[in-house]
Amino acid sequence: MTNIFKCYREIIPEFGRFQESLHKPLPTHIRINRIKAETDSVVKSIEGKGIHLEKASEKHDTLYLTPTLKSPGNLIEYFLCI
Repeated sequence: MTNIFKCYREIIPEFGRFQESLHKPLPTHIRINRIKAETDSVVKSIEGKGIHLEKASEKHDTLYLTPTLKSPGNLIEYFLCI
């Protein structure tokens, strides 16, 4: 995969770190749809199942990282309001 991006070496700052990041898995996250549910109630429901949530952004209160959750699609909340 590293050969694909060699042509960008001059325009990507810290090119080595960029290449390293390509081999790391993307973090699992969820976004709560405020039209369907209140953020606080969804967070309480998910955390009540023992799933750790971390706010992904101070600016956006509906976006959470879920480092211990690999498949958000298996949650009932996924179908109802995420």
